Amino acid sequence: DLDANREVVRDEAEKRLMEMGAAAVPYLPPVTDDASDEFRMRLDRVRVALLERDKKMLTEPTRVTIQGTMTAREAFDALEDQTGNRLPLEDVQGLEQNIDIDLDDMLYWEAVDELLDKLGLTVMPIDGDALRMIPRTPELPQRIAMASYAGNFRLEPIAVMKEQRLYEPELSSTSIELSLMWEPRLNPVFVRYELEGLELTCDNGEVLRPKTGQGSDFAPTGSQLIALLEFDRPTRSAKEIVSWKGIFRCAIPGKPVAIGFKDLDEANSLVTLGDIEVTLEKVRENRDVQEILLGITLRGDQGVDSMQGWTSLIDAYLRDKEGDRIEHVGWSTTRITDRGIGLSFLFEVEEELKGYEFVFTAPQSILQQSVEYNLGSVPLP
Repeated sequence: DLDANREVVRDEAEKRLMEMGAAAVPYLPPVTDDASDEFRMRLDRVRVALLERDKKMLTEPTRVTIQGTMTAREAFDALEDQTGNRLPLEDVQGLEQNIDIDLDDMLYWEAVDELLDKLGLTVMPIDGDALRMIPRTPELPQRIAMASYAGNFRLEPIAVMKEQRLYEPELSSTSIELSLMWEPRLNPVFVRYELEGLELTCDNGEVLRPKTGQGSDFAPTGSQLIALLEFDRPTRSAKEIVSWKGIFRCAIPGKPVAIGFKDLDEANSLVTLGDIEVTLEKVRENRDVQEILLGITLRGDQGVDSMQGWTSLIDAYLRDKEGDRIEHVGWSTTRITDRGIGLSFLFEVEEELKGYEFVFTAPQSILQQSVEYNLGSVPLP
């Protein structure tokens, strides 16, 4: 309807898409060369507006207000309704019990931890796994006592190990496993803990600094990230870390959108979409398959490190002359530069691709965030 004959129909279609919000983004049709100026103008206007809403949704943490007496299941349902975050409750017992709840304008993870502590549950800290809630044993501390909350994120130290090197005392260290969780509606693809200038203060005044040469870049998968960070080893008189103020940077992709290329014999066709520019660089025969080469360039102040996990979210396919979908049989990265990457997609098609359409699907935005966190009262072994 964005290209209907009557202006009133076009206006109504644009208005309804705007009202749908960011949820409509994945369903917007690809931008193609044969689209009318009117359709392209309206589609671009909708896409830009929803992109800004999408970015706002990714940066602003959700907050929760639930008060009264209700079942645990009703509380989790209200939590999902207010935040759009869904937790796996299929195997959780005791959700029909009544509980008194007083959550007033709390951050999402703070509210979740209050509920889990009240129900005697916790989340299994497993790197790259789906969230799994299990009963909390008596020796485990309450979740809200150990966590730090920073916007959309929850941090918690889950293991501390001290190592004493007798022959190389300068290599003695304290290793800390740090759990990072995010609101389930998000999907960070890159996390970097900033180690320069980071200092951990102990109860006896000792300062622990990060060990040099360690990696602090991570490409998360699943629902949480377990990172191992190494610091100086304190003396035995230090019993706990009382101050840990740091920063981590992360990249969060927006909703996926589709880009269509119909004239596959025209090299260097360029489409700009949100934070990325996609160039159809070449279509060629590669032995018994057809190869399509793309160039992806990041716009603005985006860095290529943001794309380390972004490639796991892309997809591509062909539509033949009858409109049938043909999946690719493999893809690879052909180059990586400071501003972008090159991609190659292979298709088992014997004939030339004249009359075919190539559709590339990717998140239209890659939002970089700098998050400050503050941890304290970390016991030392």
